[in-house]
Amino acid sequence: LLDSLLQEISIISISILICMATPRMLHTVCREKYYHHHTDTTSHVQVVRTQVPDNLVPWTAPWPGYCPVQFTAPFVLTSTKADREVGEEGFIPAWNMMDGSVSRISHEREYMVG
Repeated sequence: LLDSLLQEISIISISILICMATPRMLHTVCREKYYHHHTDTTSHVQVVRTQVPDNLVPWTAPWPGYCPVQFTAPFVLTSTKADREVGEEGFIPAWNMMDGSVSRISHEREYMVG
């Protein structure tokens, strides 16, 4: 039993070390060249995204001239599961915590919205 437990602890320790040594993955889908969406059952639209270099992906990286393309797929605007626009009257989300049944907690770290 002790040997089995020690072996399991060793496997867990190795897994933790591998995870710690692996560099964080950068987002990929959200960094594609286009936003893709369907306007109906047959039409497909591509909206060009702002391209972000790897060194400017972290929100903490200064990029004074950053001006991303503003795009929200039309179906999102009518979804009951989507938030209203930030700044819209009466919409006061609780960032970095549970907001009712919605988790607004980042997997990375606390974030600022402004």
